[in-house]
Amino acid sequence: MVDRFLSAASPGHDPRFYLASRSRYQLLAMGALYVAIKVTEPVALGSDLFAEASGGLYAKEDFEDAELELLRVLEYRVHARPTARAQARIILSSLAPLASLKESTWNFLLDEVSFFAEYSVRDDYFSGLPPSAVALAAIFNVLDYVDRDECREVVRALRPAMRRFHFASPRVIFEAKGRLGRLVEADDGPAAMDDWEEDGDCMSAEEDESSGMLGDCSFSGHDDPASNNTSPRAVLCYR
Repeated sequence: MVDRFLSAASPGHDPRFYLASRSRYQLLAMGALYVAIKVTEPVALGSDLFAEASGGLYAKEDFEDAELELLRVLEYRVHARPTARAQARIILSSLAPLASLKESTWNFLLDEVSFFAEYSVRDDYFSGLPPSAVALAAIFNVLDYVDRDECREVVRALRPAMRRFHFASPRVIFEAKGRLGRLVEADDGPAAMDDWEEDGDCMSAEEDESSGMLGDCSFSGHDDPASNNTSPRAVLCYR
């Protein structure tokens, strides 16, 4: 938020005013935190608490003025673009009431999907995709590692959302899933994927587009009970 504020073009806004003074820059940073807590947290912290936390360096009116200036310059656009990891957690959270899974499976999905989503930053290919597409690619990759019946339960719950909301096309998500899976398996960055080929475990893109989904839980990993709920990170650690 601070970076966006300093780089914004707004009448009467001069970023040098804040950059020239450590005290003013610190107030700006604390003001951004004050706003961010209001936007993202269930309980907001008062300006008087921030004034107390500053050790008396700023008054509560200073934080309120900083908040108004941030909102004015940013035109109230205080929400940053959600990351793929954040999108994935939102999608999984929305599925929780609809899919009956063991708690251990939910924990596994949350942890591993976060890992896959964050790993995508190693390849700039994913920066050109909507975060929701990368999130779904991560989810479908992790479903390769869970029990077949629980995989089907997740897919069943996800199908209505895939049809209702404006996600990227199935082909785009299918390609992103394959590329992300190969990126994690290669563990050497995008260049290492040049020698990789599709392994045929998943449905073809044509089959996927006709079915409207990215998988039917017919992955080879489900045939080996020992592979269920086994993190792909375990493979990377032993290489």
